[in-house]
Amino acid sequence: MKKLLLILLSIFSFFIASCSESSPADDKGCKDECKAYEICNEDTGNCELSPGMCASADDCSADKPVCDANECIAESTDCSVECDSNFQICSEGSCVTKDGFCSTSDDCETDKPICSAGHQCVADNNGDTVTIKELKDSGIEWNKYTTNGIVTTKDKDGFFMQDNSNRGIYVYMNLKPGEFMEAEIGDRVTVTGAYKIHYGFNELTYFIDEERPENNINLEINVDTKNNPLPDFIEVDAGIKTLENFESMLVTLKNPNFRIKKKMIDSGNRDFILTDSNETKFTANDYLYNLESMEGQVLSKIQGVLKFHKEEYKIVPRDSNDVAKATLTCDPVCETYEECVYEGNNTVCQLAEGMCETQADCSETQECLDHVCTTPPEVNLVPNAGLENWLVELPNGAELEDSKAEGWIFGYQNQAATTATKESTTVFEGSFSAKLKKVAAENNNTNKKNEFLSPAFPVDTTKQYSISMKVFDNDPNVKVRLFFKFYDEAGYSNGMGNMNNSFSVDSHEWREYKHPDNWNIYAGIDAGNESGQLGTIKTMRVGVRLHHGEPSTTYDDQGNAIYSDGTKAGYIYLDDVKVIEKR
Repeated sequence: MKKLLLILLSIFSFFIASCSESSPADDKGCKDECKAYEICNEDTGNCELSPGMCASADDCSADKPVCDANECIAESTDCSVECDSNFQICSEGSCVTKDGFCSTSDDCETDKPICSAGHQCVADNNGDTVTIKELKDSGIEWNKYTTNGIVTTKDKDGFFMQDNSNRGIYVYMNLKPGEFMEAEIGDRVTVTGAYKIHYGFNELTYFIDEERPENNINLEINVDTKNNPLPDFIEVDAGIKTLENFESMLVTLKNPNFRIKKKMIDSGNRDFILTDSNETKFTANDYLYNLESMEGQVLSKIQGVLKFHKEEYKIVPRDSNDVAKATLTCDPVCETYEECVYEGNNTVCQLAEGMCETQADCSETQECLDHVCTTPPEVNLVPNAGLENWLVELPNGAELEDSKAEGWIFGYQNQAATTATKESTTVFEGSFSAKLKKVAAENNNTNKKNEFLSPAFPVDTTKQYSISMKVFDNDPNVKVRLFFKFYDEAGYSNGMGNMNNSFSVDSHEWREYKHPDNWNIYAGIDAGNESGQLGTIKTMRVGVRLHHGEPSTTYDDQGNAIYSDGTKAGYIYLDDVKVIEKR
């Protein structure tokens, strides 16, 4: 029995000795199993990185800064293809995935098996629901997130929103022509999309991955409630440098009294510099509300949404309610049509916007009335311009072909004969128009009437006029062009030519025909008075001259071809004839 105990004791001692030799870490206190890229430090009993190995890029040296498969490797620029800087780096001639990122889902572990659009391993691709603060503090770029808030400001590409975490973000929609934004200011919305930092500016938007379409992220916007009160404006000091927390939020500058001055406009970047008495500067942008009229003024209030653009934060007023001019005092006191503004470091009086001291302060189209630049109402010089007034019967001695449109006459020309009747169905404006008929070519005789001219009205040869009329021409057998005649003090006309050589075009709609802008009647006088027979021009008539149509083929409602040789009778309609003096 004693001998048996000795044998067992010997076996146990041998086993203990063997274990001690094969596991020095246990002897020295490395209780946790060291990883493949670690060794146990026998002096400390701790697991440490093996030489040249790494757990992250922070463990690597400057000459080998990349941690790839737990090994520090050198970065290079000799890759045959351009690496994606978002998640790759060039090393030893090939693109390798940065530590902590993934190229495909094969790079991910089982607990986070999906390689997201942001090349981060995630548990799923459904998008975490977070506050805007959580998103901006720890969100992974190009990953999917859901957040909510109240729409505070809109522009053509998207909207700004804030939530109860006192943070804001911009939702970039990139609307195409014909698309519209359902969300309105005051709506509480839930937004799901891809988180993006666009040149330092935080956004929620969409993501398209052409190589891995399974990673595409749509931008989804749902309106939860409407007509919610907007968050209060947060007062910020223009002198502070850290404004990240206020980005995309409604802010107001503290104690402004800023003088506003335009910066250089670069590619539509409409920036203004705000400077207070302490030379503290801040930038405002007017892409939502034009600030040009404020230049040189002192502002008692400026507020709006805070946007990060071109490496700086800018306050963007939304409308006239977001800015207010300070009240300045000038000595001497300004006139009622002036305002007191800064010029350099002094206050001076200058004309207020839209006001005038003399006619020279207004544009050519305005008049200075009671020190206000006023655009006078247009006065149409043509009597019975809308062809509303028609005679019941022709006056004594009139020919049967004479017009019953009050004041309108037919002119003579050796071409197509013309008649005019009152029309109440095909009308551009008012109750009536003139239906003009050009008779068939075979019925034409010498000296038939084919000009339809307005009543005469006074003109000034030193003035310019705009002349236009509405024509409905849907008949291939007739076409018209604008026409006029001048008359001297004796009522004599030398047969003025056409003022516009463009013929009317067949159309199912009323069309406007007019002469070039700023046409001076001297051009017409010279053209029609080559013989010098006319005296001083006093009056004018304007209207149309009718001509035969061109040979053409049209189609009826059943698609049957209708051929016209342009010689048959045809109709056009005339309305709204205008001659306006250019001011």
